[in-house]
Amino acid sequence: TNYNIYLLPHIQSDYIAILDILKLIKNEYARTRISIAPLIQGQELKTFRCYKDCEMIFGMRFHANVCSMSLGVPSLGLITYPKHGNLYDELGIPDRKIEIDNPTFFDRLEQELSNIIKNNRYCDMLNESYHEVREHVLIEKSSVYSELKCWLNEKKII
Repeated sequence: TNYNIYLLPHIQSDYIAILDILKLIKNEYARTRISIAPLIQGQELKTFRCYKDCEMIFGMRFHANVCSMSLGVPSLGLITYPKHGNLYDELGIPDRKIEIDNPTFFDRLEQELSNIIKNNRYCDMLNESYHEVREHVLIEKSSVYSELKCWLNEKKII
């Protein structure tokens, strides 16, 4: 395959995990298939823009999952904290997450990678379902915004 992997740090300690990952990968692949995004404090949006270039995000950080979803990039949440998993539950896509302490974690990860590699339409199909999720969120956001605006008007805050 001709897939490339982008590792996107969100905080400095992510580089430790990235180095650990690189130790597990054959040098020829690490040199030719893996890129590491810069982490420039105060310019995090540059890192987030890298998400748009991806076909799939495997995210452990909460913002990695939120960012990928908001940009319309399919994700698999690698869940380390309940609030990360709750995000997928609340959006109605619990099948797009897996807890890292789940005994089937590596099997699921391997299956996702296999789906991406073997099925050219896999990410497109996921993206279509994410579009529906984003539409639902936009409708809900509008409703909450309207209610908040009414409340602020009632309280004469605005």
